[in-house]
Amino acid sequence: MIRIPKRFYDDHCERDLEAPGIVKETKAHYWVAEDEHLEELLSDAKFYEDPTLFACNFGDPLWAICLSAQATVKAIEKHRAQS
Repeated sequence: MIRIPKRFYDDHCERDLEAPGIVKETKAHYWVAEDEHLEELLSDAKFYEDPTLFACNFGDPLWAICLSAQATVKAIEKHRAQS
């Protein structure tokens, strides 16, 4: 299981993209399965992880999505390094 922030995962799912299954949930995080849809989530998170590539400023909703994408990438890559 991989602990990731809810914000980016929810945004990813709202765009009807494939996502790994949720195993556990807290107020701010999901624990997701390492399944066939994890690579899709990681690829999407890498696309959104740099807020300077988008026309958004600190405090904008997209800025928060980008920061959550950064945390998602970090969590998945950390999990893979430990596996």
